Amino acid sequence: MSDMFLSAVNECIPRRTAKRTSNAPWISGDLIKLCRRKKVLYKRAKKTCALSDWNKYRKFNNYVKKECNSARRQFINNLADELKTGNSSKPFWNFVQSKRKVKCDLASLKVNDSYLNDDLSIANCMNSYFSSVFTVEDHENFPDLEYITDEKLCNIFCSATEVEKLLRNLNIYKSSGPDYISPRILRECAQVLSSPLALFLNTSFSQGQLPSIWKSAHITPVHKKGSKNLMENYRQISLTCIVCKIAEAVVKSRVVDFWSDLNLFNPDQFAYLRGKSTLAQLLTCYNDWAKARNCSQQTDIIFLDLSKAFDSVPHERLLLKLQRYGIDGSLLLWIRNFLTNRRQRVVLRGNCSDWSPVISGVPQGTVLGPILFIIYINDISANIASTVKIYADDTKIYRKIMEPDKDIPALQLDLNKLSDWANKWQLRFNPEKCEVMRVTHSRDRSKPSYSLGTQLKSVDSAKDLGVTINYDLSWGKHVSYIVNKANKVLGIIRRSLGNDNRYAFSCLFKSLVRPILEYAVPVWSPYQKKDIESLEKVQRRASRLALKQKRGEMSYEDRCRLLNWQTLEKRREFLSLIQCYKIVLEIDSLHFSDFFELTKYKTSDVFVDSDDDASEEDLPLATALRKCNSSTSLPTAPDDQPIPNDDESATFPSTAPDNQPASNDDVPAAPSDTQIISEPSAPSSAPPSPSSDTDSPVIDAEGFIKPTTTVPKSRERRAAPSAPDSLACIRTPTTPVLVSGKVRSRNSSVNELNDNSDMETDTSNFRKAQTEESPGKKSGGRKKK
Repeated sequence: MSDMFLSAVNECIPRRTAKRTSNAPWISGDLIKLCRRKKVLYKRAKKTCALSDWNKYRKFNNYVKKECNSARRQFINNLADELKTGNSSKPFWNFVQSKRKVKCDLASLKVNDSYLNDDLSIANCMNSYFSSVFTVEDHENFPDLEYITDEKLCNIFCSATEVEKLLRNLNIYKSSGPDYISPRILRECAQVLSSPLALFLNTSFSQGQLPSIWKSAHITPVHKKGSKNLMENYRQISLTCIVCKIAEAVVKSRVVDFWSDLNLFNPDQFAYLRGKSTLAQLLTCYNDWAKARNCSQQTDIIFLDLSKAFDSVPHERLLLKLQRYGIDGSLLLWIRNFLTNRRQRVVLRGNCSDWSPVISGVPQGTVLGPILFIIYINDISANIASTVKIYADDTKIYRKIMEPDKDIPALQLDLNKLSDWANKWQLRFNPEKCEVMRVTHSRDRSKPSYSLGTQLKSVDSAKDLGVTINYDLSWGKHVSYIVNKANKVLGIIRRSLGNDNRYAFSCLFKSLVRPILEYAVPVWSPYQKKDIESLEKVQRRASRLALKQKRGEMSYEDRCRLLNWQTLEKRREFLSLIQCYKIVLEIDSLHFSDFFELTKYKTSDVFVDSDDDASEEDLPLATALRKCNSSTSLPTAPDDQPIPNDDESATFPSTAPDNQPASNDDVPAAPSDTQIISEPSAPSSAPPSPSSDTDSPVIDAEGFIKPTTTVPKSRERRAAPSAPDSLACIRTPTTPVLVSGKVRSRNSSVNELNDNSDMETDTSNFRKAQTEESPGKKSGGRKKK
């Protein structure tokens, strides 16, 4: 099929040969002539060694440099103008990528103390190394697994509309696979190709077969870290057929929907699923560790590393798990054919190695591969008492150590279970890359001891999903690391692209530097001033570079205002609030109850609810006073007594014996299980004296009962008066509310409740009189009025 399609493409679509030049894109023909003229002058001056020729050459050389710099600035300005107007952003970012891209030519490869320099030899050697990490299926110790669900997903179907949508979403700049069909052709012809391609895919799904070219892959070696001359420092990325990726996308959506409906995915897995992310896992783990540390409890964390996890998955064991999890019929047969009888070869600068068979693993770089991998390790945390968190193949296990004699052996037992699980399913942990860290605030810095065949390395800080975690949960090391990294990128932008265009420099800072400073910021948002200032210095420097200013020429706030930037501290607050919003509404996988606890009392404003058995010593001062006010200011009445209208008045009792309510026929009764939220009536011109001989409670302007004993100023708690219809007040539909000496039902309008200007005037007079009579602090023998 691919040969017929390519022949039709070659016949109907004309080809154009692109010319490549080694010159910079702003070098024009006139500049090339000037450079040639400069070269002639240099040769003449070198030949004659005359001072006049050297002066002529230097003068002309400065002129050429000036013209080249001017052309370069004009070129960048033109790209920035296109980006600003929205006409085309691709040329600008292509130019940026060409400047920041680290070229990995793989010119030489070290093999057995010798170096290979031939491209074909390097490609064959790399292909042999990638094939050596495959796992041979162990059929003798083949495990058994019970059926997890009775539901089945056997057949799938795709429509022409779905296929057309997938075709239109293709990235035309991606490389083609072994069939050499360009994604741009597929996207441009999406409407025409959608119906026949949907028919072809449905036939493939129903028969469980797929073309052999779809099971071929071109491997591109990608450098990870370390020396570039060692094969071990490269990972393989597969380039497969674009049409096969369309089929994989259909299969992936059906399998994910089926598993999601049945809640089969491990809740501790945070990769490749909707609502899951590295931030969600980091928040979950840090929340657990911080809670334990606040309770003076230590937590032992073990960071595990699965060696060559994606390439080591045995196919038969993976197919067994798929069947036990409900994938069966022609769909299981299609996935079997997708995994088996695959082949690959390494392509290096146009030189292709020999084909080699793929006997294990899920192909990296495909659409379906990551989902198949997390399905394979879905039961890794089964029967584990400690907490396990997973992101793809990055696994960590931790436990609170409350009783060291019991919890440390329990964590070691769970670690042994993980090792047994890996051996059962032919995966392997790499002990050399596993680390142990103890989170504690104790001065006892004893190193935890855990083993995984060999003793694991104990560390004081570890990098977890890109964030440096310290043993005391401080963020100084992480802040220092990202500040250094951001400054390096900022320096690269300044040296390679310059700061001539303000808009271009601002876009580069916001796209390349600021994400480094704000990755997972709701987790590690700093609280120490030195860390806050260290982060802010990066943007201070960037703002000066964008405006070409020196230190002290303009304040940082004015520069941010001119560039339309927010401070990083404000942005961190904003990002944290966004994450809180997601948690409260449970938009992502995080649960509200895991991060927030609703208190029982509203201590600073209105008393909400309390147990009758709670003593006033257990409550805050303002809450205790509100409780006393609510329980003593109003009498009880039968439940069938009607609630008066808005024009009926109700007053506070003047005196009332202890434990006995005063009689007042005008005041309605509240239900016995509902707290009445009361507000004081308008006070008289003479405020009540604090030294009154009566036993009745004295109501202050805030609605609280004034204590008979003098409360020190440092312990006084003044609360702002609450809104009449505040959401903090928990009321039943029949609960009356006292406002300005009148009883109003909960159904009263907000405008009526707010219409109390007389009360506000009297309250202000009351406060003024109270201030004049209240004794002030002694200071220099004078009383403060």
